[in-house]
Amino acid sequence: MAKELLAREWIKRWGKGKLQAFQDAFARAFGISLCLVTLEGEPLTVWSNSSLFCHSMMQNNRVRCLQERNHALQQTIETGKTTLSKCYLGVNFFFHPIVYQNDVVCLFYGGGFHSDEDGSEFNRRVNGNIPVLTKKQVYNVLTLLAETINLANPEVAVLVPTGQTTQDIPLLRQKLSHREIQIAQLMNAGLANKEIAEQLFISEKTVKTHVSNILSKMGLKDRMQLVFFCRQHNII
Repeated sequence: MAKELLAREWIKRWGKGKLQAFQDAFARAFGISLCLVTLEGEPLTVWSNSSLFCHSMMQNNRVRCLQERNHALQQTIETGKTTLSKCYLGVNFFFHPIVYQNDVVCLFYGGGFHSDEDGSEFNRRVNGNIPVLTKKQVYNVLTLLAETINLANPEVAVLVPTGQTTQDIPLLRQKLSHREIQIAQLMNAGLANKEIAEQLFISEKTVKTHVSNILSKMGLKDRMQLVFFCRQHNII
């Protein structure tokens, strides 16, 4: 019960809305399923980009799926490290531990993808239904998730006084226009181009142009790198 309370405190200090928005954006960016779960595997957030294939397989093979999931979950809790596993059907999944007050209090549970190294006949038949990630993409997913969570960890964030900014904030304002900063903040909140356009009363095409300019000016490759930059420099 104590760890469950700590997990809810961690979520509250992050902001459940921001956490869900980040989770949704991260899942969309990489085409994976993602959810924050308790130490027992129960959802604490709404599943993002939930894999219908995995859901169907779990309904038909619930006992075996739960055994494999729980084994990986316990391994993650015991080691405090991210665990990447593959179910008996060849679908990859992972657990990433959330450490708060020096203890694992909850976990990010993600997956629903194949690795390009998977070459079984079954995998070739179902590749059209679930995404296939290269080994490098899998590494990037796990690394970026870990780095973003660590940088946004409330235990770290409280070291920065409220309202205080880093030296990079004035630099950001020098590089971007007022409108571009608005759009960058909305992107960081997890809004899609269409949602940004509706909120700012501009066309979706204009938003796309601004997004391209923002990434170019900041020397970033994609939206996830922008989210990572914003959280790294306390631009939330």
